[in-house]
Amino acid sequence: MIVKIATSDSEIKAAQELRIEVFVEEQGIPKNMELDEKDERSTHALVIEDDIVIGTGRLTPNDDQSGTLSRIAIKKEARGRGLGGKIMDTLEQYARDNGFKSLDLTPHAYLEKFYGDLGYHTIEPNAGEVGGHPLIKMAKNL
Repeated sequence: MIVKIATSDSEIKAAQELRIEVFVEEQGIPKNMELDEKDERSTHALVIEDDIVIGTGRLTPNDDQSGTLSRIAIKKEARGRGLGGKIMDTLEQYARDNGFKSLDLTPHAYLEKFYGDLGYHTIEPNAGEVGGHPLIKMAKNL
């Protein structure tokens, strides 16, 4: 298994395909909400096993030395193996190495404990919803 930052368009395309599988097909989030213009200016982390992308996440820079993490997705059959934490570690290290001072994310509310265990704290308990899934906003200083 390899955990890395994407370095090619084909790797980013594979990450997008996994996101469609997880967010659109599994969770019912509209495809036009999943694929957006932020992909082009974001850094994407990948977990690759047997030449297949089984996990992904992205970091989008903001204008104030902060970044927004999003689109953290793990292939259904690969869940429960700690891959989400590996993606977060990879993106956080990239952020530190590139001068980011803080990170935020807006996950589904049921993931609050997962991100809390990684040092994120809730700053907005009712941050809207997407595809019928309630969201919260969390942040972490690096």
